[in-house]
Amino acid sequence: SLLLTEFNKTQKTQFKGIKPIRIIKARFPMKTPLLASDKNGVKIEKRPGRGGGIDLFTRTRVDGQVRLNVMELKDEYSNSEPPEKVIRQAIKYAVFIQQLLRSQSGSVWWKLFGFSKSLPEKLIINATCVMPSNKKGVNDTSFGGKRLAINGIDEIELHYIYFEEVDGSIKEKESSLC
Repeated sequence: SLLLTEFNKTQKTQFKGIKPIRIIKARFPMKTPLLASDKNGVKIEKRPGRGGGIDLFTRTRVDGQVRLNVMELKDEYSNSEPPEKVIRQAIKYAVFIQQLLRSQSGSVWWKLFGFSKSLPEKLIINATCVMPSNKKGVNDTSFGGKRLAINGIDEIELHYIYFEEVDGSIKEKESSLC
């Protein structure tokens, strides 16, 4: 909730250009049929409402361009869920969004996600690992800015945000987005 508060600020924010996707002024919690936390791949949940969800789904301004941003959030930097595992989970959800946007109803979803212009010929979707900074002082930044091609046209760009909580508010520590 502290991150959402920070993303919603219009001034004095640690995260300029990141805004949650909203529908009728409410944050859109994007549910999916995917179970993306499985280390062996992606599982599809067939029971309605039982899949996973994108932790933070935002529109993010990068180099003057607004992109969809799938953010996978963890409450600690741990060996059981290291950044490598977290970014893989974000990638799985980003591919889901890309496939949704390339479906027959893609332009409807595009508008629902807050865009007024037409769905672009080439999509670049961000997949972002978001977690507290490593207490050992060294965050994994090896994947920041890397791009993965999808179907020879679209791409997923990888990012990270490491933060600290100080006196009940979030302070950005390190990010490839800003």
